[in-house]
Amino acid sequence: MLLTELFPADKGATLRGEAEVTLVMAGRSVSMPGAVLLGGSGTFRIDLLDPLDRPAAIIFAEGKRIIQYRPSAREAAALAALPAACRALAPDGWVPFVLGSAPSGEEGFEAVSWFGRDSLVRYERGAVAVKVEYRGQDGGSVPTRVNWYCGDEIAMRLRYDDGEAGGSRRFTVEYPLARLKVKVGLGESETGIPLPDALFHPRLPAGTRWTGWDLVGEGQGGME
Repeated sequence: MLLTELFPADKGATLRGEAEVTLVMAGRSVSMPGAVLLGGSGTFRIDLLDPLDRPAAIIFAEGKRIIQYRPSAREAAALAALPAACRALAPDGWVPFVLGSAPSGEEGFEAVSWFGRDSLVRYERGAVAVKVEYRGQDGGSVPTRVNWYCGDEIAMRLRYDDGEAGGSRRFTVEYPLARLKVKVGLGESETGIPLPDALFHPRLPAGTRWTGWDLVGEGQGGME
């Protein structure tokens, strides 16, 4: 079955690794060494590290928002990167696809070819909800990009920059409506290890100053 070929990993796969991370928000870009955790339940944590390997920023998902915490300043920002209307879409929904263990089952996916690109598409209420693009490689198929839609617009995108689901060393996660992009180039890493849930939902210290940013509010443009 094609979906199993594209995403062959067992459910519950995990990853912990070193990485070079580039964060792009509102046109501004910063690249730093980082530590990446991906959980089998579909959670993530990315630590951007200073020259002494201390977390300069910790990025993780909490519900419908992405949290960015700066330990040195004890400041946290709750970022709304998806439209409120996208109730079925979570900002960490891309994680299993990077690990090569999603989606579950082929029910609801149809094989289509648009403008010479082969895809598996799942519809919800007559509209495209998820589109998995793939290409042939070494006698098989590998995914190249996954798009999640909100209405007619792409709300979240995962791009396999080296075309290897489950073994991808380079990938990019985009929230086009929020003009937010995270590029990850993995270095040394290990998979299939136990990762406590508490790692993905760190308890921030008392006195943390919070701000909230609606990145998809009126006036926000799309991302190229």
